[in-house]
Order: sequence, then C-alpha cells, then structure tokens
Amino acid sequence: MTTLEEKGTGPRQVLPTGAGKSHVAVLAIWMSAAFATPALACPVCFGAPDSPQVKGMQMGILALLGVTVVMLGAFATFFLYLRRRLRVAEMMEPASAVQQAAHGGSF
Repeated sequence: MTTLEEKGTGPRQVLPTGAGKSHVAVLAIWMSAAFATPALACPVCFGAPDSPQVKGMQMGILALLGVTVVMLGAFATFFLYLRRRLRVAEMMEPASAVQQAAHGGSF
C-alpha cells in the first residue's frame, strides 16, 4: 500500500487495483440471493398439456420432422436414380464398344 498526498487533504491510502470490484460483486450476489422470488413458469414449463402453447409447440415439432423426412427422402431418391442410370450405362457400354469396333474404332 502506498500513500498519496493530494492538495490540502493530507495522506490518502490507495487500494490495490480491483479490490473494490470484488466487494461490489459479493454485494450484488448477496442482494440477488436475499431478494430472490420464485419464477413464474409458462404453461409449457409448468406442464399444462392442453394449453395452446403446448399444442403449437407440438405442431412445430411435427412440421420440422416432416421437412427432415422429405429432404432425406429426396436425397435417397436422387441416389437411387443415379444408381439406375449407372446400371443402364453399364449395360449399354458393351454394345457401343462392338459398334465402334465394326466401324473402325470411331464414328
């Protein structure tokens, strides 16, 4: 601790940096704990299964699941389509090779 003289006031004690901040934090925590009130829960958190908020949340979940299923189905359909095209191309390849050999190798 050091002392600092100001104009006409005499010596003054200087606190280390941050010492006053910890007291404020402790006081704030103590005040929030001392004057805490119970939180009022909404119908979703409280558990009212027939409230409009719960029904809306359930419909939102179903909508998101529907979008997910549609997108996964679209990906699966696309890859099945690619597999079918690959099989058709593999079946057509030997026939076109025979045609190229009969015509001198090129068209």
